[in-house]
This record gives sequence, structure tokens and C-alpha cells, in this order.
Amino acid sequence: MKRDPYICRLSGRLKASDNGNKARSVLFLDRHKFRIPLSYILSARAYDDYLEDRQRVMDLLAGEIEALPDISYAIRSSTSIEDSGDFSFAGQFQTFTDISGRQNILQAIGMVWESVSETGQNDYSRKVAGSDASIRCAVIIQEMVKARLSGVSFSKNPVNNLNEIIVEAVEGQGEDLVQKGITPHRWRIREGKITEGPADFTLQHVIEEVAKATKHLKKLYKSHIDLEWAYDGQDIYYLQVRSITGSSSIPVYSNKMAREMLPGQIKPLVWSVNIPMVNGTWIQILSEITGKLDVKPDELARPFYYRAYFNMLALGEIFRQF
Repeated sequence: MKRDPYICRLSGRLKASDNGNKARSVLFLDRHKFRIPLSYILSARAYDDYLEDRQRVMDLLAGEIEALPDISYAIRSSTSIEDSGDFSFAGQFQTFTDISGRQNILQAIGMVWESVSETGQNDYSRKVAGSDASIRCAVIIQEMVKARLSGVSFSKNPVNNLNEIIVEAVEGQGEDLVQKGITPHRWRIREGKITEGPADFTLQHVIEEVAKATKHLKKLYKSHIDLEWAYDGQDIYYLQVRSITGSSSIPVYSNKMAREMLPGQIKPLVWSVNIPMVNGTWIQILSEITGKLDVKPDELARPFYYRAYFNMLALGEIFRQF
């Protein structure tokens, strides 16, 4: 009986349950005509079988890898729990870049699988997926782009949640941004205009194109995204896309308004009396307009170094309810 291969060209004809979330995101890019590198998927069936008989699966994979084009690849996981709407699992599993040669690719796949097995037992995984959840792991084998410029972009500011596009780029491979800690070029773009970052950058047209793609993808994805990309000197390739997770509930404090309303230092005794009373009164007044607000007086502002800072996340929720 003929065996279905473990490794196939990444395409929409493959079973979603065997691809993992990251592969589905790459397919999303491809389906919407965003250029992706040559990509293969190692089915989650292989990982299931690997857990039963490691040597047999590795022997079968060795032959299939031999048939792949002789180029360098990025090897990364695509599991059933990564890049969901609530949790990204970023950095939890091994990723390998610039891998070539059958034995090296095989070894990288094995190390990805081992990292998945270890992660399935850690506290983060138990909290997110539940202690009884089983992880199905496909592996993306994606052509390495010989990058002249590469980086990431966000459809909203991941630090303060402002509605602006952030593009970060380094010259060369994007792994330098993550693994070597190289300080990237950085742009903030709001309503198509650069509000921060070099406007005379040599490859400014690439940054502008990435920003447009990020804005368009956010609409297609129906959520805020972060996007990984690379430019080889001729074309921009889009490598991964995922929903921005975990930032919506992070409070961001600002004293821009407070500097005008509450100048000078506010001593602890004054704060302990005035803030609950003043904020409580404002919440009560605003509730007459919006209905009951689920905001406590001490959540609306905090003192830092005797200065008042407003919780912009809480204020944003109040304005949203208006």
C-alpha cells in the first residue's frame, strides 16, 4: 500500500488539521496574492508517528528531504496552539534559519519536535492549552530569502495601542533583529504620514510598501496583525502573519493632560483623599451618559514620583462607550 508523503508543497489543498496555525497564515498570504517564499509543509502526521517510532519516521523523512531543492531553508513549527486569537506562543518552540543539506534539515526538524514535547509540559502551555491538551505539530520548511532588508511591521502600536503602523527593519536577515539584538531602523506611520523615523532612508519605497501591505492585511485578517517580511533587492516577500495578542489589556499611563490639570507635586495624603473623591465623582457623572462604567476610581489614575498619570486604556474604554 502506497504511503502518503509527509512533506508536500504548501497549498490550500492540504488538510487544515495537519497544517497547524502558522501554515494556515502563510496560506492566507498566498491566497491573497502576497508574495511568499517557496514553502513546504511537514504534516503533523509525521510528528504523531514520530512519537510512536522515532527512527522509522526519521528514515522515511531522510528520503523525502533528499527530493527537496538544494537551497537554504528556515525550519519552524506550525502547531495546533500557536498564533491563535488569544495566544501566540511566540518563542516557545525552536526555529532554525539558513539550514541546508539533508542531515542538517533532518536534525533541525528533530529539534523542533523535541522543543514541542518539552513545551507541552511547561507552565505556559498548561495555562493556555490545558494540562490534557495534546499538541499537533507540523513543520514549515521555507526557502530562505537572501535579504537585503528585513523586519517586522504592526498594524497598531504594540506598546501603547495607538492606531498607527509600526515598521522595524534591519539590513540583512531579520534574525539579526531577534537573535543578535541589533537596534533596528524604526518608523511610526499614521494616516499615511511618517511621524517618526528617517524619511530619507535609502530603501524608503520598501518601507512604504510594507506599511501599505500591513494596513491592507489588517482589513483582510479582520484583526490587528504583526507581519514578518524580507526584501531581496528586487521583491518583498511576506514570511509570516499573526494576530497581535496580549496587548489589549495592558494599561498605558500618560501625564500629558495631568501636567495642565494637576501641575506640581501631589503628596500621598492629598492623593489618598482627592483622587478617590474626584475620580469617583467623574465616574458617577460619566455613568449618567454611558450607563454603568466598570472602572474604579483608583484604576483611572496612578501616582508616579508625586505626579498624576491617567490610565489611557481606561479612558479609551470610557470614550468607546460614549
